[in-house]
Amino acid sequence: MSGDISGTSNQSNNHGSTNDQQEDINIPSNVSTPLVQSENASEIQQFKPQQQLVTPPATSQPNNTTTSTESTSLLRRIPSTTSTNYTEDNYDSMSISTKIVNLAKRPSFIWISCLGIIAIIIFNLTFLPRTSLARDYRRWHDIHLTKSDVERDFLQLTSVYDSDNDNDNDNNKNNNKRGKKKKKKKEVNIKDSINSFLLNLTDLQNEYNLVASDNLKLTNYIQSNFKKMGLKTETTTYSIHDSKPISSSLKLLNKDETVYQPKLFENNFKTPSYFLNGHNGSVINEYVYVNEGLPKDYNLLKKKNIEIKDKIFIISNDLDNKNNITIGEKLKLAELNGASGILTYYQLNSNLNQDTNLNSVISRDFNNFNISIPAIPVSEKIIKPILETLRNDEEFENWSFHPRTNSNFKLEITTIFKNDSSKLTNIIGTIKGIMNDGDIIVGTNRDSYTNNNPLSGHVIMLEIIRSFNLLVKLGWKPLRNIKFVSWDGSNMDSLGLKMYSNISSNFKKPILSYINIDQDAIIGSHFQITANSIFNHVLKKTTKFIPFKNDSFTLFQYWNKQDNLTIENNLGLPLLFSTDSLVFQHHLNTPIINVKFSNDQKRDNSIYLPNSNYYNYNWLLKQPGIDDELDLHATLIRYLGLLVISLSEHEVVDYKTEPYFKQAEQYYKDFLTCEGDNLSSWSNNTIPNYLIYKSSIFQDLDTNEPVKFDQIVQQLSNFLNETTYQSKIFDDWNINVENGLIKDYPWYLYYKKLQHFAQFKVSNYKLLHFEKDLKLNDKDYIYLNLNEDGSSTTGNELFYDSIIFNTPDLKNNEEFFKDRFLKSTFGNLYKAIDDENFEMSVKWIVLIYEKIKNLEYKMT
Repeated sequence: MSGDISGTSNQSNNHGSTNDQQEDINIPSNVSTPLVQSENASEIQQFKPQQQLVTPPATSQPNNTTTSTESTSLLRRIPSTTSTNYTEDNYDSMSISTKIVNLAKRPSFIWISCLGIIAIIIFNLTFLPRTSLARDYRRWHDIHLTKSDVERDFLQLTSVYDSDNDNDNDNNKNNNKRGKKKKKKKEVNIKDSINSFLLNLTDLQNEYNLVASDNLKLTNYIQSNFKKMGLKTETTTYSIHDSKPISSSLKLLNKDETVYQPKLFENNFKTPSYFLNGHNGSVINEYVYVNEGLPKDYNLLKKKNIEIKDKIFIISNDLDNKNNITIGEKLKLAELNGASGILTYYQLNSNLNQDTNLNSVISRDFNNFNISIPAIPVSEKIIKPILETLRNDEEFENWSFHPRTNSNFKLEITTIFKNDSSKLTNIIGTIKGIMNDGDIIVGTNRDSYTNNNPLSGHVIMLEIIRSFNLLVKLGWKPLRNIKFVSWDGSNMDSLGLKMYSNISSNFKKPILSYINIDQDAIIGSHFQITANSIFNHVLKKTTKFIPFKNDSFTLFQYWNKQDNLTIENNLGLPLLFSTDSLVFQHHLNTPIINVKFSNDQKRDNSIYLPNSNYYNYNWLLKQPGIDDELDLHATLIRYLGLLVISLSEHEVVDYKTEPYFKQAEQYYKDFLTCEGDNLSSWSNNTIPNYLIYKSSIFQDLDTNEPVKFDQIVQQLSNFLNETTYQSKIFDDWNINVENGLIKDYPWYLYYKKLQHFAQFKVSNYKLLHFEKDLKLNDKDYIYLNLNEDGSSTTGNELFYDSIIFNTPDLKNNEEFFKDRFLKSTFGNLYKAIDDENFEMSVKWIVLIYEKIKNLEYKMT
């Protein structure tokens, strides 16, 4: 028995060194191998593969046929290799990964696996959901909030009134029944935050805040808030030379004896009475009242043979400013008409319900024409005793006072300034967007003439930043960069912005829009917008979503009832009173938006006097009807914030060009009407070839005859009409491009998405360079200075170089102010006509045509 078992074992070992086929051939069919005997069961067990067990026979008597078959089957199941001698111990010690690899080497397994993977891919592609390019783009950048989500969240974060308050009792009952907790209140109420900012900015004011170095605490406060609210913050600092106001004095003399010497301060304040950029000076002379100091007033004085040269002029200012003239321009006109010194004051309407302190208000301003004579702003209370020395005369019954005095009174005025070096600092904070095609800039100025200004423009901007920071924490990523800027030196003719713009790297990307918030953004209840007409549609649409006055109606309804949704689109003269916007629109050729609540004397109980300490925290909140509930501040925060989000989240730049060209066409029609007589006198004049033969207007006229002046005038009119029609097609095309971005496609139509992406990039490039194409360039200046012999004289380049919007140079004549608003569009063309310069008039018509032709070509 033992010998049989031993033989079996040796036989198995020999087979272990051969392949399976050899094993099958060498095993005789008649070999009897007693595989199962009770005493040797443990030895047999070690030969069995682990993957499959062999059940021993039920009897101890061996059956030769059965045993032979089972032995053969057992040997077949033992794996073997050709590289090494296989043993049962070797197989048992193999790792699972090795066994899997051996299994994977079988061709059948590889084919089955490949077919399975292909089947899975086909299945997934078959049921892959349709997506749009806009959705893919947002997913790629891990943006989970849609435009609607962001707008809704912003309005909720800036909500003034809790909509749940009206139903608190019902909600509390329902919550108690359901076991729910009451909804948590917002951590910071928007009105509390507004009030806190107003108080802080008021407390940080200095005697005056003309540049950053005058009040470093204020500069640091704005900068620290930018950083705290998550903005990537940077500052730009410039050294400047300026004159600091020290003191001013005024004396009324009678035969060299001082009979009246008021203190030139407002009640409870020590801010000097001054005109910024003033000079040291002192003068003693007779004085004359010149009414509002307009050319028509000086003409009347000359007509009445009243001598005004070398006298001190007393000029009254109108609260309504119906003549659209700045205080600085009045100072310049006075100097041109022979003044040796100047006093200005605001004449108040005694019929108005006024604060008793109003007649003590001093309104400061900027000496932007750098006059050299002493000039002092005073209050109505200060000037009243001097005006009472003037006699009453029926010849000037439409004036408040007669120009001359009854006796030999004289005035002595003295201004003292200190020349100094100062630091000017702009603060820029950025929320990074995911697209790099253009930036949205929101700005307001930090400098002020007084020590009591609450800087409501900064309060609005800071509150928008705070809300945007909360949106970012919720997962918002704006499509475009949003920049917030605190400008310095804006009251110095936008000195901070001009110095910043002189460095070309500061504006590397196109600017989609500049949204300006006036320093005194809340001065009344009249909702006022001055903006580029390409934004008219979005400005009106956004107001529909802004609740107003206890949520009882919308800002759209309020605005519609107020003045039928009026937007001032003439960006010439009106921007003269908003200098930062003027620089962006006229110099940087950026479409602007300027929004505020202005003062309306017919509706508002309180009067606003600019650049005075009268405008302060108490005036804003404690004067009835201004903003005692902070509703106007909250409204502008929500409106401007939602406007920025709308412009940022629109993939295709949200411009409408048709209103822009309609306005331009109307401006040109007004030009033809205004200058009709001058144009008709030149209608048959032949235009020299050197002025026109290379131009587009000559090619479009398509004539071999000499070109007459009236032909190019009419051709420009026709072409503006054609461009207006083409702009409507262009706007419709951009709408289709926007719709293509949100259209869903299956995966196999990916090339459609690529097509929409290309259209999207091209449309945005054209739109973002829209205003830039209307800017004068080096080639244009060469043409403007072109001579008949082909040479070009050297001429000064214009700082404000838009071909459509201009601010005409100041002129000392009545006609200038009569047509001033009209001539702030196509101003250079008006100037050439008024100067009776035929060749320059032709050049400007040719140049305007060329610019609009290039723009029209891009739109087609």
